[in-house]
Amino acid sequence: WTYGELNERANKVATGLLKLGIKPGDYVGLCSLNSADWIAFYFGVLKVGAIATTLSGLLTGEELAYLINHAKPKVLFTEPSKLKDVAKLKSDDTLQTIICPDGDMDLPHLIGMGTSTFHAIDRDRTDTAAILYTGGTTGVPKGVMLTHEGMNFAARAIAYYEHSVPTDQALCFLPFNHVFGQNHIMNSTVYSSGCLELI
Repeated sequence: WTYGELNERANKVATGLLKLGIKPGDYVGLCSLNSADWIAFYFGVLKVGAIATTLSGLLTGEELAYLINHAKPKVLFTEPSKLKDVAKLKSDDTLQTIICPDGDMDLPHLIGMGTSTFHAIDRDRTDTAAILYTGGTTGVPKGVMLTHEGMNFAARAIAYYEHSVPTDQALCFLPFNHVFGQNHIMNSTVYSSGCLELI
C-alpha cells in the first residue's frame, strides 16, 4: 500500500469503529500476527481516539482469557485461530464485538461500514494511546501504558538518530505487540515515510 491507501483504510476502520459505538478512551484489542491489516486497524484505533491494546497472536487460550479479562477491550481484531477462545469471553460489559472471519464481522465488513475521509479525534498528549502487555522476566504479563506524547517522541527520536529517510526499507521481524516491533520498527518507519516489509 501507499501511505495514502493506508490512511484511507485506517479512516475506514476508525469510522467503522465509531459506528460500533467506540468512543475516545475505549479499549480496542488487536490479537493477530503481523499484517498490513494489523497496521491499518491499529492506526484506525488511534484515529478514533481509542486505546490500542495489543496482544500477542501466539497466546494460548488461557493466557488470552487472562489478558482480555484484564484489558476489557470492547472490540477485538483477531484471526480465526483465536476465535474459539475469544468467543467464550464475550460479554455486554467488556468484549462486545469480535472482528474476525466467522466472528461478529470480518474486517472487510467493518471497512465497508466506514468512510475514506476522517479527521482524527484530538487527544491530549498525555492520554494513553496504546497498552502493550509484557511479562518481562516475571512471566506474569503487565499492561504498559504508552502515551501519545511518548509514542510520538520515540518515533521521532528513532527516525532522527537512525537518519531515516523515505527511501529506507525496514524489515519487521518482531511482532507488533512487542514494544520494539511496534515503536522502534513500525511507528518510526511510518513517521519517516519509509517502506515497511513484513515477515
